[in-house]
Amino acid sequence: RDNTFSTPSTATKNEVAVKLDYNFTIGICAIVRDMEAYLDEWLDYHLVAMNIENIYLYDHSPQFYLKTWYENTRSHPIYHRVHVTHWGLKKGLGVQVDAYKDC
Repeated sequence: RDNTFSTPSTATKNEVAVKLDYNFTIGICAIVRDMEAYLDEWLDYHLVAMNIENIYLYDHSPQFYLKTWYENTRSHPIYHRVHVTHWGLKKGLGVQVDAYKDC
């Protein structure tokens, strides 16, 4: 990582400029249920506006509602960065913790 950042325009020639340059990507892991109505809007915001690299969704609906959406978006230029796992058969208080551990 290059640890330099630009100094204000009032800096003199003798001052060393410092720039912070981070080279990493960010992803999201989320467990979801019954969010089909808002999914595209939520994904557009995070994938496009926030430039999130990958999103991992754990679908906790018993019917695996996101399966068709997932299968139909593998060749989409943006949504192909979303990965969906069916998590609907899991029960108990640790469902969310288990999903995040799996992620």
